[in-house]
Amino acid sequence: MRRMLGTPWSRLVLVLAGASLVACGSALSDAFSADSEGGRSAADAGAGAPPFESATGADQPTDNAILLVHAAGLGAFRVCFDSALDQLPQPDRQAMPEANVVGVEVGTAVRLPPLARPSSRVFLWEERRLREFSGPLATRELDCDDLVNLSDPQIPKPLATLPLSSDLTRGVHLLVLTGCGPNPTAFDRTVAQCGADFDGAKGNLQLRDITVSGAKRDAKNVLPTQVLHLSQPIESARIAAGAATTIDVAFGDLDTPGKTFAKGVSFFGGPTPAQPERLAYEPEEMPAYATVGFTVTMDGTTLVKQSLADVARLSSVSDLPSTYYGAASNYVLLLLGDPSAARADASADELSAPHLLVVPVIDDEASADGGAPGTPERDGGT
Repeated sequence: MRRMLGTPWSRLVLVLAGASLVACGSALSDAFSADSEGGRSAADAGAGAPPFESATGADQPTDNAILLVHAAGLGAFRVCFDSALDQLPQPDRQAMPEANVVGVEVGTAVRLPPLARPSSRVFLWEERRLREFSGPLATRELDCDDLVNLSDPQIPKPLATLPLSSDLTRGVHLLVLTGCGPNPTAFDRTVAQCGADFDGAKGNLQLRDITVSGAKRDAKNVLPTQVLHLSQPIESARIAAGAATTIDVAFGDLDTPGKTFAKGVSFFGGPTPAQPERLAYEPEEMPAYATVGFTVTMDGTTLVKQSLADVARLSSVSDLPSTYYGAASNYVLLLLGDPSAARADASADELSAPHLLVVPVIDDEASADGGAPGTPERDGGT
């Protein structure tokens, strides 16, 4: 889907291939490093600017949402909330990357609206089980009540029923699926991939909730960003390398990475840094989206290096980077993937290997400059 001719991404490729790539990219790269006459680095941009304001009040975008994040050793999935059994399994319309079926693919995230009523349980199915259902009732689309309560033995049973203690009716919640499914789904999984409590016969799937705060973006040429480390395989690799090993994230020109803005990012340790870092960039310089980006290192060794364009491409299937990074919101950068997938096969799926996604916390109706909307929910999933 996101590589078809005529899509915004194909137009971006044509722009990046133009003769202006080198000149503009070089000019923007200079803007990301301090010059000899007192220029500012990316990390220093906006120094002295007013602090971020909480996105509350009638005149501000609503920062209420659920972000389903797939960080587990499992195929694509869909869920039902016990307080919303009258709905279809969620997501119910967001097609997966480069697919025409609905679900949350491994290494991706999908934005959902907040629940109307609090829920205490989440029923989880593998997407393929719902898609391949061929019983007598398959002539109609089954809603969650059908799937949970009908006694027809051909209706696929939930792979897991997971407890939920958070109130998902308000606030922005990242519901992160971690662990691994049971055999035969996870017959080749390891403790390093799934966590110390992994049991091959039962699996150890769980939904972990992280609440993030929306903040009003105060300038269009700064990207307020925090980092979340959500990968058990990466954390296992960090522990194996030694207790003192740290995971750090820098932003700037990819050939000469800029200042590290997130140091010692901990596994499910909350957003790092504590307040969004104001990363300076030039939103109108299209070619530079391919040369400026994020570098993740583990004890000095590069784990992930992605341009702003690559991160946006994995995060949103239809928006151009200039649109996707234009929301009037702070952003959260998600570290996902399995280092062993990249080592085993150089051509491994980029959603299985270590990678970054970035999501705007607030799903506003327009970009920071009043332009076209660019939100995950509208473009078929984050």
